[in-house]
Amino acid sequence: MVAVTFSTDTNDSGGGVDGTIHNNAWKQAMATAINAAFTDWDDYTPTWGNTGTANTLGNGTLAGRYHTVNKRVFFQIEFVWGTTTASGNAAWTFTLPVTAVAATNPEQTIGGATITDVSVGNYCGIVQQFTTTTCVVYNTNAITNGVGFSGSVPMTWVSTDKMSICGSYQIP
Repeated sequence: MVAVTFSTDTNDSGGGVDGTIHNNAWKQAMATAINAAFTDWDDYTPTWGNTGTANTLGNGTLAGRYHTVNKRVFFQIEFVWGTTTASGNAAWTFTLPVTAVAATNPEQTIGGATITDVSVGNYCGIVQQFTTTTCVVYNTNAITNGVGFSGSVPMTWVSTDKMSICGSYQIP
Protein backbone atom coordinates (compact mmCIF):
# COMPACT_ATOMS: atom_id res chain seq x y z
CA MET A 1 0.00 0.00 0.00
CA VAL A 2 1.21 3.51 -0.82
CA ALA A 3 1.28 5.95 2.09
CA VAL A 4 -0.31 9.39 1.73
CA THR A 5 2.14 12.30 1.92
CA PHE A 6 1.73 16.02 1.50
CA SER A 7 4.42 18.42 0.34
CA THR A 8 5.65 21.08 2.77
CA ASP A 9 4.75 24.71 2.10
CA THR A 10 7.53 27.21 2.64
CA ASN A 11 5.34 30.02 4.01
CA ASP A 12 4.26 28.25 7.20
CA SER A 13 5.86 28.91 10.56
CA GLY A 14 5.56 25.19 11.33
CA GLY A 15 3.37 25.74 14.36
CA GLY A 16 0.20 25.02 12.45
CA VAL A 17 -1.65 27.95 14.00
CA ASP A 18 -0.70 30.96 11.89
CA GLY A 19 -3.70 30.74 9.54
CA THR A 20 -1.90 29.83 6.33
CA ILE A 21 -4.13 28.06 3.85
CA HIS A 22 -2.07 24.88 3.82
CA ASN A 23 -0.11 24.85 7.03
CA ASN A 24 2.31 21.99 7.50
CA ALA A 25 1.05 20.78 10.88
CA TRP A 26 -2.49 20.39 9.57
CA LYS A 27 -1.34 18.55 6.45
CA GLN A 28 0.82 16.18 8.51
CA ALA A 29 -2.09 15.45 10.86
CA MET A 30 -4.35 14.68 7.88
CA ALA A 31 -1.75 12.38 6.29
CA THR A 32 -1.34 10.51 9.59
CA ALA A 33 -5.11 10.09 9.98
CA ILE A 34 -5.62 8.90 6.41
CA ASN A 35 -2.76 6.41 6.60
CA ALA A 36 -4.02 5.04 9.92
CA ALA A 37 -7.52 4.58 8.48
CA PHE A 38 -6.24 2.35 5.70
CA THR A 39 -3.27 0.55 7.21
CA ASP A 40 -4.12 -0.33 10.81
CA TRP A 41 -5.33 -3.93 10.82
CA ASP A 42 -5.89 -5.96 13.96
CA ASP A 43 -5.11 -9.66 14.18
CA TYR A 44 -7.66 -12.15 15.47
CA THR A 45 -7.83 -15.93 15.69
CA PRO A 46 -10.93 -17.24 13.92
CA THR A 47 -12.62 -20.41 15.10
CA TRP A 48 -13.11 -23.11 12.47
CA GLY A 49 -16.50 -24.67 13.04
CA ASN A 50 -18.79 -27.15 11.35
CA THR A 51 -22.55 -27.35 10.91
CA GLY A 52 -22.23 -31.08 11.74
CA THR A 53 -19.53 -32.84 13.75
CA ALA A 54 -16.49 -30.89 14.93
CA ASN A 55 -13.34 -30.21 12.92
CA THR A 56 -9.81 -30.70 14.24
CA LEU A 57 -7.22 -28.11 13.18
CA GLY A 58 -4.27 -30.25 14.36
CA ASN A 59 -1.09 -28.80 12.88
CA GLY A 60 -2.97 -26.76 10.28
CA THR A 61 -2.96 -22.98 10.56
CA LEU A 62 -5.76 -20.48 10.84
CA ALA A 63 -5.22 -16.74 11.13
CA GLY A 64 -7.31 -13.65 10.60
CA ARG A 65 -7.11 -9.90 10.56
CA TYR A 66 -9.65 -7.12 10.31
CA HIS A 67 -10.06 -3.40 9.99
CA THR A 68 -13.06 -1.30 10.99
CA VAL A 69 -14.11 1.86 9.15
CA ASN A 70 -17.19 3.50 10.67
CA LYS A 71 -19.87 0.76 10.74
CA ARG A 72 -18.11 -1.60 8.32
CA VAL A 73 -15.64 -4.39 9.09
CA PHE A 74 -13.20 -5.63 6.46
CA PHE A 75 -11.73 -9.05 7.24
CA GLN A 76 -9.33 -11.67 5.91
CA ILE A 77 -8.90 -15.29 6.96
CA GLU A 78 -6.07 -17.60 5.92
CA PHE A 79 -6.55 -21.36 6.44
CA VAL A 80 -3.91 -24.02 5.63
CA TRP A 81 -4.63 -27.74 5.97
CA GLY A 82 -2.01 -29.66 7.98
CA THR A 83 -1.03 -33.33 8.06
CA THR A 84 -3.12 -33.85 11.22
CA THR A 85 -6.10 -31.65 10.23
CA ALA A 86 -9.48 -33.39 10.06
CA SER A 87 -12.87 -32.19 8.90
CA GLY A 88 -16.24 -32.87 10.45
CA ASN A 89 -19.06 -34.20 8.30
CA ALA A 90 -20.76 -31.01 7.09
CA ALA A 91 -20.22 -27.39 5.97
CA TRP A 92 -17.45 -25.33 7.55
CA THR A 93 -18.04 -22.09 9.41
CA PHE A 94 -15.56 -19.42 10.48
CA THR A 95 -16.05 -16.84 13.22
CA LEU A 96 -16.18 -13.19 12.28
CA PRO A 97 -13.93 -10.75 14.17
CA VAL A 98 -16.76 -8.43 15.31
CA THR A 99 -20.48 -9.16 15.74
CA ALA A 100 -22.41 -8.26 12.58
CA VAL A 101 -25.91 -6.87 12.21
CA ALA A 102 -28.45 -9.57 11.43
CA ALA A 103 -28.43 -10.56 7.76
CA THR A 104 -31.22 -9.01 5.71
CA ASN A 105 -31.70 -12.33 3.93
CA PRO A 106 -30.45 -15.86 4.62
CA GLU A 107 -28.07 -15.76 1.66
CA GLN A 108 -26.36 -12.43 2.24
CA THR A 109 -23.00 -12.52 0.46
CA ILE A 110 -20.23 -10.73 2.33
CA GLY A 111 -17.13 -11.81 0.42
CA GLY A 112 -15.21 -14.31 -1.64
CA ALA A 113 -12.75 -17.15 -1.20
CA THR A 114 -9.98 -18.75 -3.22
CA ILE A 115 -8.85 -22.30 -2.61
CA THR A 116 -5.50 -23.66 -3.73
CA ASP A 117 -5.58 -27.43 -4.21
CA VAL A 118 -1.90 -28.40 -4.41
CA SER A 119 -2.65 -31.44 -6.57
CA VAL A 120 -5.23 -30.05 -9.01
CA GLY A 121 -5.59 -26.28 -9.15
CA ASN A 122 -7.75 -23.49 -7.81
CA TYR A 123 -11.38 -23.14 -6.81
CA CYS A 124 -13.53 -20.15 -5.94
CA GLY A 125 -16.19 -19.71 -3.32
CA ILE A 126 -18.60 -17.13 -2.04
CA VAL A 127 -18.69 -16.13 1.61
CA GLN A 128 -22.09 -15.67 3.18
CA GLN A 129 -23.05 -14.47 6.62
CA PHE A 130 -24.30 -17.52 8.53
CA THR A 131 -25.09 -15.89 11.88
CA THR A 132 -24.16 -12.54 13.42
CA THR A 133 -20.86 -14.12 14.51
CA THR A 134 -20.03 -16.63 11.75
CA CYS A 135 -19.69 -16.98 8.00
CA VAL A 136 -19.83 -20.00 5.71
CA VAL A 137 -18.08 -20.53 2.37
CA TYR A 138 -20.07 -22.00 -0.52
CA ASN A 139 -18.64 -23.66 -3.58
CA THR A 140 -19.14 -21.91 -6.93
CA ASN A 141 -18.15 -24.97 -8.96
CA ALA A 142 -21.04 -25.91 -11.28
CA ILE A 143 -21.07 -29.54 -10.10
CA THR A 144 -21.60 -28.75 -6.42
CA ASN A 145 -22.98 -25.22 -6.60
CA GLY A 146 -24.47 -24.00 -3.34
CA VAL A 147 -22.78 -26.66 -1.22
CA GLY A 148 -20.75 -25.49 1.76
CA PHE A 149 -17.03 -26.26 1.75
CA SER A 150 -16.16 -29.34 3.73
CA GLY A 151 -13.47 -32.02 3.88
CA SER A 152 -14.63 -33.32 0.49
CA VAL A 153 -15.97 -30.16 -1.19
CA PRO A 154 -14.76 -28.83 -3.54
CA MET A 155 -12.03 -31.49 -3.32
CA THR A 156 -10.52 -33.85 -0.78
CA TRP A 157 -8.20 -31.66 1.28
CA VAL A 158 -4.56 -32.66 1.83
CA SER A 159 -1.57 -31.09 3.58
CA THR A 160 -0.71 -27.56 2.35
CA ASP A 161 -4.04 -27.02 0.57
CA LYS A 162 -5.15 -23.54 1.56
CA MET A 163 -8.07 -21.16 1.50
CA SER A 164 -8.04 -17.36 1.60
CA ILE A 165 -11.24 -15.60 2.59
CA CYS A 166 -11.91 -11.88 2.42
CA GLY A 167 -14.99 -9.77 2.81
CA SER A 168 -16.79 -7.00 4.61
CA TYR A 169 -20.00 -6.58 6.53
CA GLN A 170 -21.97 -4.05 8.56
CA ILE A 171 -21.79 -3.81 12.35
CA PRO A 172 -24.32 -2.26 14.77
